[in-house]
Amino acid sequence: MNLYNDPLRCDGVYPAGEEFYNEIIANTELVAIRVGEDEEVIRLIELLEMGP
Repeated sequence: MNLYNDPLRCDGVYPAGEEFYNEIIANTELVAIRVGEDEEVIRLIELLEMGP
């Protein structure tokens, strides 16, 4: 699973350029989840903030 450090604002008002987004991509963390580790899967899912 890829874990991204998302910006707090992504509404088109934030004056971010290409460098900003390249940094997000470069700092992506690949997180391995082993089969049978239900608690770890639940913990990682809880890190996600789902919008409406």
